[in-house]
Amino acid sequence: MITLHVDDKNRGILMSPSGNPANKLDTSIVWLGRAISWCVPVMALLVLVIVVLRYGFNTGAIAAQESVQYLHAAIFMLGAAVTLGADQHVRVDIFYRSFTPRQQAWVNALGHIIFTLPICALIGWGLGITLWTAGQRGRHPLNQGDCRLSICSRG
Repeated sequence: MITLHVDDKNRGILMSPSGNPANKLDTSIVWLGRAISWCVPVMALLVLVIVVLRYGFNTGAIAAQESVQYLHAAIFMLGAAVTLGADQHVRVDIFYRSFTPRQQAWVNALGHIIFTLPICALIGWGLGITLWTAGQRGRHPLNQGDCRLSICSRG
């Protein structure tokens, strides 16, 4: 289970549950994190089933393999969103801790603009172009060369 530690420096996501939309959003992020944390053991059990089926019974389970890939993507992406919402993501804390809250906010905003958004665009664009040119052909819809996830639509 994901537990979020709330202290004076953080926004206090569970301290003042009122009708404020921001508090409702924070509460829903905490709920999402707890729900996503239960997907990890489900994914581990699916991998165990896949291994037992493959090496114990010499049979494959493509649907289970695809489910593991989708679960992994959901855990990673939604978990990153929960971590970002709780302000618990990894950062180099040499100078950051001595900054004022305003300076910390600027560092966070610029970090997302400079690093997070471009890498999302780069990954999304490359995946989209590869899948578009490949025509999404093949026996296994999620195995398109280097593209392991084909969560995109054609037009």
